Amino acid sequence: MTIEQLDKVDGMGIDAGKGEAVLVISDHLDWANQAAHFSMLEQKLGNYINFIQSGQLEEVLPTAKGMITRIKLVYQHEPTGEAKAILDSVASQLSELKLKFSYEGLPAVY
Repeated sequence: MTIEQLDKVDGMGIDAGKGEAVLVISDHLDWANQAAHFSMLEQKLGNYINFIQSGQLEEVLPTAKGMITRIKLVYQHEPTGEAKAILDSVASQLSELKLKFSYEGLPAVY
């Protein structure tokens, strides 16, 4: 599953070391068309937020109950400076909903 499948959760699990439930967005797209890229990301994030707030996360992953939830964007292509600034803004906005947000590149050995 990928960022293009707006109605799917790409991956989820528990980060036992941090005590967080983690929902992953798998982003293979380049940043040539930032507007379209962020439109897709915005829709995907909205669906993830609904998934969390509706209680579906805890239904599917009962061990997530009571944990902090992180949405983690894992990208294939390095975001531009402007894109990183927007992603940082997303983190700030999601913190208002008591959610964490992070982004990082795929591991080099992937």
